Amino acid sequence: MILAVDIGGTKTLAALFEYEETSQGPSSWRPTHLARWPSRDFHLEFITDFLTNSLKAHPPKSQSQAVKAAGFSLAGPILNDQCRLVNLERTLDFSKVRQHFPQISSIVFANDVLATAHALMVLPSSSIVSLTPQPPLFMRADRDSAAGTPDTPGTPDTPGSAGTPDTANISDNTNTANMTNTPTSPSDPFPIAVLAPGTGLGQSLLLSPSLALESEGAHTDFAPRTEQEVRLWRFLRDRFGHVSYERVLSGPGLHNIYSFLVQEIPADAARYTPIPSPPEITSHALAGRCPLCQASLDLFIEILGAQAGNLALQTMATGGVCLAGGIVPHILPALQHHRFLQAFLDKGRFHTVVSQIPIAAVCTDQAALWGAASLAYINSSSPPTSHFPHRISSSTVSNSASGSFAEIPIS
Repeated sequence: MILAVDIGGTKTLAALFEYEETSQGPSSWRPTHLARWPSRDFHLEFITDFLTNSLKAHPPKSQSQAVKAAGFSLAGPILNDQCRLVNLERTLDFSKVRQHFPQISSIVFANDVLATAHALMVLPSSSIVSLTPQPPLFMRADRDSAAGTPDTPGTPDTPGSAGTPDTANISDNTNTANMTNTPTSPSDPFPIAVLAPGTGLGQSLLLSPSLALESEGAHTDFAPRTEQEVRLWRFLRDRFGHVSYERVLSGPGLHNIYSFLVQEIPADAARYTPIPSPPEITSHALAGRCPLCQASLDLFIEILGAQAGNLALQTMATGGVCLAGGIVPHILPALQHHRFLQAFLDKGRFHTVVSQIPIAAVCTDQAALWGAASLAYINSSSPPTSHFPHRISSSTVSNSASGSFAEIPIS
């Protein structure tokens, strides 16, 4: 049994995972218990109580079924055996975690988007939707034999059809004929680029079933493509100074876009204030209840498509681009509209290249949790199985640049 914990910018999830050991690695992953807390209120005692109550309700039948490993997915950069939880302005000290759980011999820590990348190998197929006619190769027909097909507790209901997007209205200068082509290396499902808008924006690259690279590319400079986006950039520069993609492609970013559009129509500004929350913007937009919410989501989708195309080229992600993060399950109908694909494909001379790269969306808010479980297995596997050839050599999975935060151990 494996303990998985995902400490995000908004919520914290914990689950116990069971799996079946085979010669090809673990299969039939299934969460048996799940708990959720607001991240700002979270402390390690919550996990202790969760473990105690879960194991009391369903005690292991043998020592082999005891909790043998744990994986923590964390919304922040990792450095020097700690993680700065950026949106919480708190620091998780890994030595404190190990001291808190002495009974668990193997504990691994990973950035949340890196964990999400690993989740692509174990999530049930029902949790992933192709956004292109040709799905990514990792969405193979036999994946459920490895992932299991339980109803994942707490997975949000995904509105709309899980089919491919409407491409009928894409203009002629953004031809989608090549979207049915397979990637350049059709026998290899890697690399896969992950772009995850949520409380923040994350990026990572999955190179193999057990090797992913972390990226802080979400904090690179936002590159406007249209006159409207130039005005948005100026609006954000005046407010924040540096304008990164995270200032646009995140929950707070959607709020920023709405605020920008309000100031674009000063005569009607009073009609659209106070500014709704990001979840309200998306729900009003999809329901057609608010024209400005619809305009905000449309602009968000276009910039998301453009950045997904950027990431595809920057990493040559012939295995596909996968959208994940807390926002994606709630905007799937908008992602299936031609607007997203049109922006993704608008890469000038490299249109033909990106047209061969498939796109998928993860439609659960628990991907990082599943990835943490997978990483915990990889880290504890000795010797590594053929399915997971790369042993993680350190309890710290990723490194990133340091920042200036007060060290406040979560306890």
